[in-house]
Amino acid sequence: MPLGPFLRRTVLACAALLAGVLSLPADDAPEESAPPLALVFVTSNTVLAENFPRPTTLSEWLKSAVTATQAVLATQPVPPAVLVQITLAPAAPPRFEFAGRPALDDSVLRALQTRLATLPDLRAPLCEVCVRIQTPGETASPLAEAATFVPRLFPPDEAALNRFIAADLATQYRELRAWSRERALPLLAHHAAQADPQYTGVVALGQALSALPADAALDVAALSYRRSDYWRAVMEMAPGDLLVASLPVFLHAAAGEIDQASTLLGLLHSFGRDNTLARQLLNEFAARLGPFRRQLTEHVQRGVAFHDAGKFTEAIAAQERVLAAYPHSAWARYELFFSTVTRDGFDTKKKLKRANRLWYDDAAPAIFRANPLYAFQFGSTRGKDFAAMLDRLILHRLANKPPEDPAERIGCFADAALRLGDYGTAALVYWSALGTTQALKGLSFANDQPIPLTKEDVLARYLYCLEKLGVPDWKGEFEGDFAAAFRQLDATLAAHRAR
Repeated sequence: MPLGPFLRRTVLACAALLAGVLSLPADDAPEESAPPLALVFVTSNTVLAENFPRPTTLSEWLKSAVTATQAVLATQPVPPAVLVQITLAPAAPPRFEFAGRPALDDSVLRALQTRLATLPDLRAPLCEVCVRIQTPGETASPLAEAATFVPRLFPPDEAALNRFIAADLATQYRELRAWSRERALPLLAHHAAQADPQYTGVVALGQALSALPADAALDVAALSYRRSDYWRAVMEMAPGDLLVASLPVFLHAAAGEIDQASTLLGLLHSFGRDNTLARQLLNEFAARLGPFRRQLTEHVQRGVAFHDAGKFTEAIAAQERVLAAYPHSAWARYELFFSTVTRDGFDTKKKLKRANRLWYDDAAPAIFRANPLYAFQFGSTRGKDFAAMLDRLILHRLANKPPEDPAERIGCFADAALRLGDYGTAALVYWSALGTTQALKGLSFANDQPIPLTKEDVLARYLYCLEKLGVPDWKGEFEGDFAAAFRQLDATLAAHRAR
């Protein structure tokens, strides 16, 4: 939504991400003796616009807040420099935090609290937003200038991220889920629901997600990949706008499936265009995902170290602690299985048979449910899952020794996902690549070496994935003999999986 109305004689300005400052126009200043103040927009314009699609709703409220602040300062013989941090949230009245330069005395603090408490109870309907009223400083960055006020006030998002980084693994896991459910999904769903009605898939998807009860269970495939209007919405988006393509990232995260969210983030991020809501939210998610993965790695590796030292009981206990904190960790589940069978031994046929039974009946289903593209597999059987083991080795190589050509890395990853039956992930990558000039390289079915893929090859793979997801109706919208292409893919995939 355009933000032009914010620029017309209001106290709001179209600001860059995490920065932007505007002094009140002279004809809006309350008194000549009142010191000048500025507004600093800590929350980005994309998020502000989602919460306040009518610009005057926020601008008039902020104008009153600035006027009230100036009125208090005008009563002081020597007005102090002030910083008023305002947080507007869906479920609470406006929150005001105060700082000064020098620190505000109690009388000024009480006067500010009293005057600002009389403002209307304005709430941001979708997520927290933050704006600052601030005495202009001498630096070019008002956010840097804020660090000179006492006490130091951190923006709510920064404070939340700092708390997240310091939290234990279980808390980080809960907060990743809550952040995705309470911030990312509402923003993206609202944005989609408010799209131009001609984009019927985008609007329908946004409305469906907006209508989900806050405590509803999240079946990611049912809410996205197996919906015809999801793929309509994917195809309605302009190349580089990941509004719809990114939804499974946050659905997986909200459902607790951080492994799968992480995989999709890594695949889609390079296709995203800057200055879009989806790209901003993906960046915010990545900022949280990094500390979570580092802590997860530390805890899992602690169990691996016990295993390597032959302390299998301690190794098993360590992985069980990881899974108590993060139940969907495919890595911890694999290490738990491996330490268990190593402790019990598999040096006889009977023990090996028991280990294989534990793998196929218990461990493998749980691991690959947590992460269908997990890169390790315990053993294999010709004609059953030998090809899957080879495909997982390809995924391991792509992750640990990625080719210099990003088109090869992305294309081979998508083809490996196709072979392993993760059709939703593969389809998103194929379609995202079709919107670029990038010529993908996929996997040869003859020898697993990278081979060039034409746009026709990629389109056929994309539509084939939709067919396998139970969404067959879109192939009629494209030119080409896809029935023949699908038969060829069926045959080559069947031969590959029977290796």
